[in-house]
Amino acid sequence: MNISWNPYTGAQHVAPAERVAVATASQFTAANIEELLQYEPDYKVLVCKDHAYALQNVNRHLEKYHSIAAKERKAIVRKYAQYTLLEPSRVPLPLPLRPPLKVLGEPIDAFLCAEEKCGYVSVNRSVMGQHCNKQHNWKSTRENRESWSLVKVQTFFATGGFQRYFTVHVAPDPMVDPLVSVKDDEDVVRILNECRRAKEEHDKELEKADEKVARTDRTGWFNRTGWPEHLARRDLAQLSHASRMPDREERLLHQAVRIVDLGIEKSVAGLSSLAIETRRWLKSANREGLDVRPLARLQNPESQRRYAGYWKRFICYCLRVVTTDEERGARGCDNDSIDGSNEGTEQEETDEEEEAEDEVEEECQDLMRDARELFPWHGNQKELARELWCALELEEEQTQVKKMLEPGWSSSERKQDLASKILGKQ
Repeated sequence: MNISWNPYTGAQHVAPAERVAVATASQFTAANIEELLQYEPDYKVLVCKDHAYALQNVNRHLEKYHSIAAKERKAIVRKYAQYTLLEPSRVPLPLPLRPPLKVLGEPIDAFLCAEEKCGYVSVNRSVMGQHCNKQHNWKSTRENRESWSLVKVQTFFATGGFQRYFTVHVAPDPMVDPLVSVKDDEDVVRILNECRRAKEEHDKELEKADEKVARTDRTGWFNRTGWPEHLARRDLAQLSHASRMPDREERLLHQAVRIVDLGIEKSVAGLSSLAIETRRWLKSANREGLDVRPLARLQNPESQRRYAGYWKRFICYCLRVVTTDEERGARGCDNDSIDGSNEGTEQEETDEEEEAEDEVEEECQDLMRDARELFPWHGNQKELARELWCALELEEEQTQVKKMLEPGWSSSERKQDLASKILGKQ
């Protein structure tokens, strides 16, 4: 039995039975070497049928992988010396979507860049993603998760750095199941499409919070906050999208994240200036009593970075909500007439109808809708958020930190709790 390594799948395979008879070191000679090696004149490469790839050093390959004696190897090398063998980088590739070359074995799955006239091919999904991002400024979104297509490819050389994949066309095998008719195929496709749509709808429903949460999922804190009722039938994926860390192009939000770090560090550094009892009130989660230990800097810096991360996402959430509110409000004002009248020409009425249709379509695609509807602005928080957004663009960093630490960002109820604790103690 002759076992060899498959360069495509990374697994060993057994040579076909008809090849076993000659796949031994004693029987490979210059006279019958065509059963193992095949020269491709169109591409000027010498391919090993057993390994399904082109050779760069014939003598070394025959010695290492087929254990052919030195005398026979020399005769074989002399036999193929008359043929021209090109360097891997100079070997011409077959035209795209031609039938596969049998001598190179079964085609493998790969990814073809979707950009027109690009033609980049890779067998690694991550490498393809990096290519699309760097070369074509592509970024994965919910609507465009992939910028490539699945294809079948082959390559002449399998060693690292010399692979140059080319696409091939693999026709469906009609003999796979001769009992299946064309009509049966159509039914199978229809059923598979229905299953796919049902799964997509099911996955979409799973993204929404259910107000009837299982009792085992409702902890005491979860019930006290009322989160299950507050988030009922909301799209959790969209809420997470609203509170995500800044994207590459969100310059002002990147600055906001930076001043959150500066503000938290300034606040933590100022704890030492407070009285011990005040810090114990701040640490306590109970209105009626102090905590045993005062509020202080966390001993583990990683913990502070983790909690700062929560604040960063919260601030990004606030600023995204207030800016989308402003944008939608500005579009609403543009639709009002100057004198307040409702009269208009027929063309204006048509334009209004088109704008209404655009608003309906935009509403369906609005990823911030749930975030705006659920956001509980307290006191003058909204005004402070607007001021902070303007400060990120116009003010110095020290002023931005000051805006971030404005007392209005904390809820008035929390401030009243703290005041009542301190006054009650006094």
